[in-house]
Order: sequence, then structure tokens, then C-alpha cells
Amino acid sequence: MNWRRGLLLAGINLVVAVPLIVMLEARDEQNMREHFEPHSPVAGEPASKATQSNEEAQTVEFSPCNLWAAYSVRSEVAWFPNLPATILSGWQQLCPPRWTLAGRLNVGYSWSGSTIPGHRKVCLGFGLLVAIQWILVGAFPLMRPKRWWAEPGTFITCCALIGFGIVIIHPIADFARLPAACAAFAWLWWFGLLMWKSVRFGWQRMTGRRTVAN
Repeated sequence: MNWRRGLLLAGINLVVAVPLIVMLEARDEQNMREHFEPHSPVAGEPASKATQSNEEAQTVEFSPCNLWAAYSVRSEVAWFPNLPATILSGWQQLCPPRWTLAGRLNVGYSWSGSTIPGHRKVCLGFGLLVAIQWILVGAFPLMRPKRWWAEPGTFITCCALIGFGIVIIHPIADFARLPAACAAFAWLWWFGLLMWKSVRFGWQRMTGRRTVAN
């Protein structure tokens, strides 16, 4: 147990995640105001024509969940180094599952039924989950390798820093997807280690009890 390390990793990852959250939230709020604020009819256009066009627009129905969303590189740089927090929060997802925070608040990337206060609550929840996630991951390392960067939590944090450093440079921003993808694979490595250690611990406890019983 190393709470100091957990706080350090949480601080570093929040320094990376919070600016991206703020930038993306500002972008989404601007888009919501532009697309969902009521617009008055164009001057000289008959009112009946405007009403008819509105009625026709209301009859068109489609599910945004069936569309292929092109997420921004900034979203991916915030997502993949914080995979557990991303899954639990549903932040910036097109149609988040109902059990996520965004799903519970009816907040989706398609903005259908979303509100600006709801978006802000999801952003705040995502940031809080990022902090909790890294405090726990940092305080309870699953392995202690000889090389400091070979531990999954440290490796993911390094990927987050590299990805953030690249994404803020506009001409090369797309290259930030590479360290973000490495962070996602490192989380799979972390989950595999967690499962292995849990199974081994359970097996040792079981065999220990059998030995005592015999």
C-alpha cells in the first residue's frame, strides 16, 4: 500500500485529463447552443411554408446509435489512459449504456435529450472517477518490476503525458492516437494481472485451508 504514489499518479493524470475535459465540454456546449436554440423564420418566407417544413422535419426519425461516430483525437487521449473511468462514466460516448453515469443522466454525444447542466455533471463525474481510479491503482501496484516504467500504472501515465504533449500541437495531433492506444493495451495488461493475482490468491487460500484441515 503506497498512498503517496497513488496521489502522485492521480495528480499527474488529472493534469492531463482536466484540460481535455474543459476543452471538449466548451466545444459541446457551443454546438448544443448552435443546433438546439430556436431559429426564427427567414424574412420574406411564408409562415405556412416554415410550418410545413417544421412538420416534415419532425416526421423524420432515426436512431443516432446506429451511426458510426467519428470521435476526436482529444476524446481518445482522455479516454484510453482512463479506461475504467471512461467505462463507468460514459463520458463523450454517442449512446452510453443506461448503467453509466451519462446513461443515468440521459446525456449522449448525439445531444438528443441532453442538457448543458447534465453534460457538466458527467464531466465532473468523469474527473472524480479519474482521481479515484488512479489513487487506487497507484496505491496498490500489482507488480514491482526492476524498471520503474514496466509497471502498468506508470506506463499508462507516461502514455497519457506523451499523448497530451502531442495532441496540443495541432499539426501532429493525430499522432497522439498511438500512445493512447498503447495505454488501452496496457489497461488490458493490468486487468489480466488483476485476474491472475485474484485467482492465485484464491487458490492459495483454498489449498492452505485444505492443508490445515488435513
